[in-house]
Amino acid sequence: MMSTDERVGRHVLVFCASSSACDPAFHDAAAALGEAIARTGNTLVYGGGAVGSMGALADSALAAGGRVLGIIPRFMRDLEWAHSGLTELRLVDDMQQRKREMLRMADAIVTLPGGSGTF
Repeated sequence: MMSTDERVGRHVLVFCASSSACDPAFHDAAAALGEAIARTGNTLVYGGGAVGSMGALADSALAAGGRVLGIIPRFMRDLEWAHSGLTELRLVDDMQQRKREMLRMADAIVTLPGGSGTF
């Protein structure tokens, strides 16, 4: 597993929904973005989830051969919400630390439609 501290390309942070209860067009847009990030040689940084727009984003980036860094609180991993196939999954103590770490890693930020966590 490669560490994202070995900076290759830019790190694009994407905020989006982890819920599957939204218009499927949102998941399609997230998947298109994940693929574009991977195809341009950049690393996707996101919240580490496996479902909803988060899952679509990560799955498409991975399918396109991209690097994906997920950052997720331990309690979410313990609830089995974390994506199991990422290039790297970083565990943090809480939501505030998660957001700080994601922002620290980011060269660029994209916000897609999401839930309260996106705001």
